[in-house]
Amino acid sequence: MIHNDSTPVNFVFHKERSYLLDFDLASRHGHFACDLGILCAELKYYFARKGSSQKAEPYIHHFLRHYSKDEKEFRKITKVIPFYMAYGLLRIAMFKSNTNCKDYPLREAKNCLEIIKKI
Repeated sequence: MIHNDSTPVNFVFHKERSYLLDFDLASRHGHFACDLGILCAELKYYFARKGSSQKAEPYIHHFLRHYSKDEKEFRKITKVIPFYMAYGLLRIAMFKSNTNCKDYPLREAKNCLEIIKKI
């Protein structure tokens, strides 16, 4: 199952555990990296609003490295994650792009898709 809306507002943290909320968009069918890509896009957008989306990279790397069970899975995830990050960034552009970073989600989604073309 994928959540399909794994944004920060849909997580609650309590006693060192995380809980996912709001399963309205959840689906039994979908790629396992969809939710990871949406979360990574949210991180990039958060840091872009703070001044530098590049500062998100170490957090994204750390998150994906610890999410992966081994090096093989990490490589599998990082190969497809740009596509799902682009999806997440396009969702941000549609629903919550603020005026300070209005063009950023579209520009970064395009960059993510360019990475895929090179693979």
